[in-house]
Amino acid sequence: MPLSGGFMNIEYLKAVAETGNLDAQYQLGCIYADGEIVKRNYLEAMKWWGSSAIQGHIGSHFKLGEIYHFGLGIDSVDYEKAIKLYLIPATNGMAQACYNIGNCYTHLDDFYQASIWYTVAYSLGGDSNPG
Repeated sequence: MPLSGGFMNIEYLKAVAETGNLDAQYQLGCIYADGEIVKRNYLEAMKWWGSSAIQGHIGSHFKLGEIYHFGLGIDSVDYEKAIKLYLIPATNGMAQACYNIGNCYTHLDDFYQASIWYTVAYSLGGDSNPG
């Protein structure tokens, strides 16, 4: 059974990711974060998402934003860093990234910015309360 993205096994996926393939790097990050095929390892996921984000992979920016937004596998949340990471997918029309930026601003008690980003998310077709 193929892994996500059509890759047949984790070893092959890793070999392709090591060549710099953005989609393979993204998928490998997802596999490490998910923890179903391999043991969950957010640091390893961040490594692979970071490699593809540097090369412009929008989904990897979003996933890294989630790491800092929700404090996954790190010592604490970092809303400012999450916002910076979410900005790439948000400015490319990803409603969920816009909503998450609004949520980060809410946690930072900047309700004006939060309302702007929630409005943008809604205008892009995002749910006003995806939880």
